[in-house]
Amino acid sequence: MIVVIIILLCCLALLSIMELSFSSLNIIRIKRLADSGNKSAKLVYRLYSRYSETLTTILVINCICSVLVSTITTYYFSNLYGDRCIPIVTLLLTLTILIFTEIIPKILGREYAEDFSLRLSHIINFLVKLLSPINKIIAKFEKKIKNNHKVTATKDELVEIVKTIKEEGVIEEKESIFIQKAVLLKKLKVSNVMVDREDVSFLYDTDSSEKVRKCIFRDNHDRIPIINKEFKVMGILYEIDLLDEILNNRSISIKRNMKDPITISKSTSLASCLDLLHNTRAHMAIVTDKYNNFLGIITMEDIVSELMKS
Repeated sequence: MIVVIIILLCCLALLSIMELSFSSLNIIRIKRLADSGNKSAKLVYRLYSRYSETLTTILVINCICSVLVSTITTYYFSNLYGDRCIPIVTLLLTLTILIFTEIIPKILGREYAEDFSLRLSHIINFLVKLLSPINKIIAKFEKKIKNNHKVTATKDELVEIVKTIKEEGVIEEKESIFIQKAVLLKKLKVSNVMVDREDVSFLYDTDSSEKVRKCIFRDNHDRIPIINKEFKVMGILYEIDLLDEILNNRSISIKRNMKDPITISKSTSLASCLDLLHNTRAHMAIVTDKYNNFLGIITMEDIVSELMKS
């Protein structure tokens, strides 16, 4: 009888290892092993893709083993020493189960999740097949209460995943920062990266040809915002449209040559700004408030620079 009790306790420890190794599994690494031809990794990946079924199997057998070890131990020692020993036996059994079949195995399962899952995959697969009738019943119940709107991972969780694989040496720090910023692009606003009006070269719609030439040659910009005296945005001037006047030293008309500007609010997300610039095939947008007052500019280069910044 003692042998049976020990076997059941070992089974409980093994089940705890299985449970934690699968719940702590780095599935990205397992998929990479599976793609390289590792048969155990392929089986682990298949079991993980049916995680609910796998976990149900482990928990059901764990429950059966727990009931059996408790019943058999109490029955055996009560027959041997009488009912007076039951409280002591219960206390010792509880401590044994807690320490040797729960705490220690789960710590090991978490720390060596990949190794244990690969080694125990065939045993788990056999148990899943063995309990397939029970799993089917539970799967029907799960289907009825399943939350179809639940996402696999939020953006914040994805950022944490990226940080983790960077710490594990899978990707470099610069790559990690780039991915994190790309994921959180909607959280960043135009105001975070825009160039303020004080630092922007612009022209008034009434400026002379000489001022236009000086602005182009002095600042070497190929796109110049045009505003009026009240700082309202009027348009944008492209250097390429002025080449003929510049080369032939002719008078430059700002109003005739300026184009309609791409304007954007400073509260717009960088993701939306990037979409706008991409869809309009523009490299620069003028940042305005709701009254069309000139606040600054944002360029495609500014957004890329923010993504690449460490």
